[in-house]
Amino acid sequence: MDEPDFDLDEYRSALRQRVLRAVRAAYATLDREARGGRTIRSEFQFRTCLALARLAPALLGAAPPQSPPLRLYGTPDEIEEHLRILEKRASPSPRVEDPYEKGDCHEEH
Repeated sequence: MDEPDFDLDEYRSALRQRVLRAVRAAYATLDREARGGRTIRSEFQFRTCLALARLAPALLGAAPPQSPPLRLYGTPDEIEEHLRILEKRASPSPRVEDPYEKGDCHEEH
């Protein structure tokens, strides 16, 4: 009996793309529901969305490590250096350290 012409890599890729689309849709549904959209119609749909959302790390891999927060206070040279780092970062919204959280907003720098 002849084996059908079957490309396992192509099949894996197509299956991964379909699952990723389903994960994206699950996140969108959960997001709308969290904002009061009332889009989830049953307990089954809710559990399905949660299960798909939990698959994301396995499909996408581990998240990259977080970069240290920037300090946008200090001496002019420190501020200048941190702004240079900020311009080079790929993220449009980097973590910025809040001096009020640490209680050192009135210290001399």
